[in-house]
Amino acid sequence: MTPRTREQFQAMRVRTREKILDRSLVLFANKGFHGTSIQMIAEAAGISKGLIYSHFKSKDDLLEAIIRQGFEIMERETAGSADPDPAAYLANLIEDYYRMLLKHETFWQLYMGLMFQPGIVLRYKEVMMEYYERMVSEYARIFRALGVKNANLEARLLGAIFDGIAINYFFDRERFPLKRMKKILLRRYLPDR
Repeated sequence: MTPRTREQFQAMRVRTREKILDRSLVLFANKGFHGTSIQMIAEAAGISKGLIYSHFKSKDDLLEAIIRQGFEIMERETAGSADPDPAAYLANLIEDYYRMLLKHETFWQLYMGLMFQPGIVLRYKEVMMEYYERMVSEYARIFRALGVKNANLEARLLGAIFDGIAINYFFDRERFPLKRMKKILLRRYLPDR
């Protein structure tokens, strides 16, 4: 058997890190941060606890990495939504929100769950606010281009509406009218479309 190359070791390390993040995300979303132990994550990932600690300093560090990765994915997936027409751009962002809510349900379930755990949310508030402020700033820019008065307030309202939709959807998936809510939101902000 030939020894592994440096690139092979690096690829293995990346795959292991991704596996840890993926399994942790599911466990944190379903069992909560406090209800999930490093041992549970290790078992779900099929690795040792020590290997987890070679990638992450602590369970807190792991959760922060999951939050950052989730937001990076969201920003990357909406990067192509920009459109010179502000109305089209806003429509794209609203469509993207719904698409990402369904595509990344586990992340959003975790994120919404963290919002209701004061001890946890305060620890990660800065990380969460970085994303939120970028998002709200972009919405405000679009609203200003559309001539909306109080564009900053309207941008915060849209962010709050998105959070409320996610909370209600995860609370009662079977009965929450997700598709109808999207139509109402599009009509509210883009009545001429």
